[in-house]
Amino acid sequence: MEGGRHKALALKRWRRILLWFEEMLDSRKWKTQEGKAGDSMYDLQWDDEPQKQFPFKPGGRSEEKLPSMLQVEDALLKQLLGCIHCQWARAHGAAAALLNGELSRKHAQCAVQACGVSRIPADVEVKSRCTLAWRLSEDGKSAEALAVLKEAQALDPQNTELKDQVAVITQKDNETKSISTLEALKSLKQDLSDSFEANDVGGLKLFLQELDSLPLTWEVASETKIGKEVGMCAKHPDAAVAEPAKSIIARLHKLAKAERPLWVR
Repeated sequence: MEGGRHKALALKRWRRILLWFEEMLDSRKWKTQEGKAGDSMYDLQWDDEPQKQFPFKPGGRSEEKLPSMLQVEDALLKQLLGCIHCQWARAHGAAAALLNGELSRKHAQCAVQACGVSRIPADVEVKSRCTLAWRLSEDGKSAEALAVLKEAQALDPQNTELKDQVAVITQKDNETKSISTLEALKSLKQDLSDSFEANDVGGLKLFLQELDSLPLTWEVASETKIGKEVGMCAKHPDAAVAEPAKSIIARLHKLAKAERPLWVR
């Protein structure tokens, strides 16, 4: 209970800081317009309606305003000083760690973006990248998450928590690839069988090429028994079909020796 209260207060504080930064960015937008809004800030069109200039309603309790600049162009972000970039990244990174889901991902993305614009302390960048990686992984984007973590590892190669996170997401990425490969092999198995019966040389060559491009493992190859269809292709009279099939069989044999459990051998 107490922890949740402290978390809510911390989030509120970081959001207020971000709102202050957003006001700074908003006041510098004219510098990135390249003449579209005029040659100076005095050429901008300001709101003339009193309710837009002064939105405060006396007697009423205004709702908490939340940060809205969660997709900022690099050109605008560069208008801030280097020390402000650091605080911008720190605030977004802290908000990302306190939130969940899509909103957390957006804050983490803002923090990581700042790291590409200016020099940010390594600990801030690593934490922000770790949070972003978790959110990407939750969205099923394990490969993107690993790419984000690769930069973090370069900054802090001895970080054990970071190593553990990489291991977890790598396993998840491998599982995702395995499922995808399994479905592809099931489809190719039927395609090879149909093309072999129809003596469709062009189709066999195409499907064998597609099969060879997949990230095969002994587990998925064994489950689909794709070796049967590839073995038939290896005996095809046309060398354009037989040779690539033999190459795939050799690859399957290597996988079996390297990955097959000892109790199966």
